[in-house]
Parts: sequence; C-alpha cells; structure tokens
Amino acid sequence: MTDYAAPLADMRFVIEDLIGLAPIAALPGLADASDDTVALVLSEAGKLAAQTLAPLNQSGDREGARLENGVVRTAEGFAEAYRAFVDGG
Repeated sequence: MTDYAAPLADMRFVIEDLIGLAPIAALPGLADASDDTVALVLSEAGKLAAQTLAPLNQSGDREGARLENGVVRTAEGFAEAYRAFVDGG
C-alpha cells in the first residue's frame, strides 16, 4: 500500500488565490465559505482520502465490482467508505 497525502496547499492556493473566495461566498447559500471553513473542509476530506479511501485501492483493483442478479456488489470496504463519506457531510 502506498501512503497518500492530499495536496492541501495546492487546493487552497487554487480556491483562495486563483479563484478567490469572495465570488464563491457571494453565491446563494455559500455565505459561510471563509478561509477557515475551506481549510477545515479540505483537511477533513484529506484525512478521509488518506485513511479510508486510499487503502481500498489495492483491494478494489483485486476484487472489482460485479453485477449479481441486477445488484451491483462493490469490493469489500467500499460501502463502509461511502457511509463514512456521507456521515462526514
């Protein structure tokens, strides 16, 4: 397994310096899009990617997904990873 670290500094640079948060925060429903909020969301997403999603790459490649009687079955761990993603908001 390889370690994964999300490129948080690069992501923040694009969002904060290239795009700018002011136009984003001006959109309806996004008034809370501040530097601190963006940093926190990216940090938590990076943790989820590193601790939950990245470790599934190898098993996902080995097991794959399959269709059984009209139902898609994902590799072991993927349903739990999706649940963690949903629960994280």
